[in-house]
This record gives sequence, C-alpha cells and structure tokens, in this order.
Amino acid sequence: MERFEPAGQLGASSASLTDDREWVERENRTVMTLLVARIIKADGSDGLCRIRNMSTGGMMLETDLPLAQNEAASVELKNGDVVQVSIRWTAGGRAGTQFLTPGAAERLTAHTRTHGNGILRRTPAQKLPRLPRFECDCPATVHQFGRSIPVHLANISLSGAKVAVPGGADLGELVRIAIRGLEPREAAVRWRRDGEAGLSFVQVLPYRTLSEWLAQHRRDASAPR
Repeated sequence: MERFEPAGQLGASSASLTDDREWVERENRTVMTLLVARIIKADGSDGLCRIRNMSTGGMMLETDLPLAQNEAASVELKNGDVVQVSIRWTAGGRAGTQFLTPGAAERLTAHTRTHGNGILRRTPAQKLPRLPRFECDCPATVHQFGRSIPVHLANISLSGAKVAVPGGADLGELVRIAIRGLEPREAAVRWRRDGEAGLSFVQVLPYRTLSEWLAQHRRDASAPR
C-alpha cells in the first residue's frame, strides 16, 4: 500500500502554512487513501483529485489542478455528492481544505465503510459508484476492422469515454481508440444513441496518466490560437 503523511505531518515549505496545518492536525481525522474525486474551481476548470485524509472539519487533497490559498472549490464524489470547500494551504500538489458545506464529513462517508487498513470500500448493498467524468473538446480516432473512424471526444474518465460519431457510423462491440497524448486503448462499446457512443476501457487509465492528460488539455485549450 502507498504510504502517505497525515496533513499535519507534511514537511512545511513555508512558515505561512504552519497555522493552517496545525488546524488540520487538531482535527479528529478519519484516514482514507486513494479515494478518487473531481475538484471544480469557481471558474469552471476541473481536474482529478484524491482524498488522502479527512476530518470533521476538512480534508487533504492531492491534485494537479492549480489551487490558491483561500479560494473556494467544489469536490464531487463518485456517488454524486458535492461539497463546498475552502483551500487552507497548498504545497507540492497537495492542499488542505476546510468544509463549507454543513455535515460534509457525514455525507462523504454515508455510502462507504472504512476498513482497518484505511481503504474505503462500498457496502454490499450499494451500486458501484461512477468514476468522475471530465468534459473534453478534442478529436480522436476509433480503429475497427481495419478502418479508421474520426470521432469527437465528448468526455473521459478513468474507466471510459463518450464519443460523438459523425455520420452515424456503426461501431461494433470492441474498438481501439486513439486520443492525442494517450496510448491507444481497447474499449468495449456499451451503448449507442443519437450519433454518440459510450466506451468502457478494457484496462482503466492510471490515475496519474489521466490527471496529467487533463492538465495538458487545459493548457492546450487556454493557449492563444
């Protein structure tokens, strides 16, 4: 299992972070690892994040999305719950946050169970939560039966993607999708309707791979044309 340091034990890179980290350290933390979520800034930009630990008052996140101290953001969990947070400190791709939504800690853990090793798992009665999806605006290519079909990538997650298929081209059950900046991936076609198709990757994207791709996609989208 990947090791991590609780929020209050990270090596401080600036004396200005001390008070906020002491505030996190004083909280009664519930430790969690690799709980994947989506973080959304006030300007609409978003990215993957992992919740590294949580308390009754806030949580520590790991994300490639640039964050600033005291800015507000939303965190969307796989079960669809969204909580509002304020960024208390940032350092090395991690951020300590304070909940702005009343009862946020209870909401975030309502559909999960914490085991002794600190990993959150769904209870047997739950449906499998959907991984966070991210809107895209970029071309891609689907390869099938020796032909290449240009498509438009509408959204992407760790486990799959939605594509728009121009001309209503028919896709079979298994395809290979090529997206610029990512290795081509085998995918099963789960649904088709109104010129769109839902793809499920045969092998999920690694967290780091998608997080870095989303960061590059944001940079490309904001670059002068």
